[in-house]
Amino acid sequence: MEQFLEWLVNLKKINKNYSIKDIGCQTFQVYKQIKSKNLPYKYFGYELDKTYLNLGLKYFPELKSKAILGNFLEIKEPKHTDISVCSATIEHVDNWILFLEKMLNSTSSYLYIRTFMGETTQRVVRYTSGATKGYPIWQFSFQDMFSAIRDLGFYPKLTKDRFTESLPRLIDVNPSGIIRTTYIIQAKRIKG
Repeated sequence: MEQFLEWLVNLKKINKNYSIKDIGCQTFQVYKQIKSKNLPYKYFGYELDKTYLNLGLKYFPELKSKAILGNFLEIKEPKHTDISVCSATIEHVDNWILFLEKMLNSTSSYLYIRTFMGETTQRVVRYTSGATKGYPIWQFSFQDMFSAIRDLGFYPKLTKDRFTESLPRLIDVNPSGIIRTTYIIQAKRIKG
């Protein structure tokens, strides 16, 4: 979140009060950072899990009318915002291209995605203890993700994730585990 905040602070220099859509907001960590810097941005948080949303609302009750509970793909008309932020979310969505399209079609200027990237696109399913259904963990190839972003009218740039230093890590998925590397994609809408 620290890197997102730095970019959002730098955007303030443009002297515009941006609107931000945070997809997979969990407990509103992006909002917490925006608030800590007194940035005048209009914030909307989208979260699939009611438990995370309710926990976040205990600390930030002012977001009650700006927090949207539900599957982002099933929300008919997401808020159209200047900026979209998506951290550790898109890699768990099976129809990630449709998710990306919906996110970018409702974003006018900037996109920040923190996700797993590598040389090839790969998908595995992880089952947690007691779960009846697994969830996907994607790794996106640089080419697949960047092509999809460009096709949707944005120019992407890859940045090293400072938190993980973009070092590969083992995710324990039965039977043998998978290796994933986290990067951040910054993208700006192509004017024209």
